Amino acid sequence: MGVQTLVQVLEVRADREAVTGAVWTVAHLAAGGPDCQAELAGAGVIPALLGLAKKHSVADDQLCEGLARAVAALANRSPANQDALRNAGAVELMVAMLQVTHVITPADENAKASILSSDYA
Repeated sequence: MGVQTLVQVLEVRADREAVTGAVWTVAHLAAGGPDCQAELAGAGVIPALLGLAKKHSVADDQLCEGLARAVAALANRSPANQDALRNAGAVELMVAMLQVTHVITPADENAKASILSSDYA
């Protein structure tokens, strides 16, 4: 499955199982390092993920966890992606989504702080 196919699955949002699989695939690919992060961001994964988070039911814990992990993996040690995520409203969206699904933990706060920190490297 190519990156553009992942983006299409995230944008279409038709099949919950396919969407959840695509979200987790993005999370795993983004954890692969800077080249993977850049390719995913360049293909439009960030707006696709955030659009999904805005419009999809957050009652599914597996989907919510996948979204949070994908956002964190895209932001990890990537100032460009951190800026893109911050400017697109990812921090507020993730916090709101996490508050609906579970109590905010120190790990959640740390993830939020790393996205907000422009000095994260």
